[in-house]
Amino acid sequence: MGYRAFTLIEITIAICILSLVGTVVGWQIHRMIASHRLESDAEELCIALQEAQLLAITHETDFQIRLFSDRGKMLYQIKTHEPFAVLDQRPKAFAAVQELYWKGKTVSNIDLYLYSSGRIEPTESIGLISKQGKKNPSLWIDLQSPLNIKLTSKRPLKNTLKLPLLPKERGA
Repeated sequence: MGYRAFTLIEITIAICILSLVGTVVGWQIHRMIASHRLESDAEELCIALQEAQLLAITHETDFQIRLFSDRGKMLYQIKTHEPFAVLDQRPKAFAAVQELYWKGKTVSNIDLYLYSSGRIEPTESIGLISKQGKKNPSLWIDLQSPLNIKLTSKRPLKNTLKLPLLPKERGA
């Protein structure tokens, strides 16, 4: 008995099926990597904010936090007038964040202030929008509660508690 060879049609069908499976798997891997990059960016920002908050309380100093766009890239920067060796005050680029969701709209710049008490103003949630073109932010950094910066996958409910005014806000 001899071996039966594959016909050209059978080989073509097998190649088409393999190409289709490869495309689907590749697309899923691409989405998974993009999701991981966005999570990594959000965790990095959240940790940087928590570290700055700890430094502000410990050293009784104020910080400015800027999230901004520069030449098509999103960056964040934590600055103070104090000379800290432990705090890198240079801008850091996000790998996957393209836009920010802030106060009900997409924006490319946000300025926050972190006071020596650990309080971040304005108290709001920041939505991170990835480069994958999603309209809805998939990760949120909740800055609404003092000393409780949280990273979440769902938009936090609006905090209705009003914080007491700072002395400089009261005119004192």
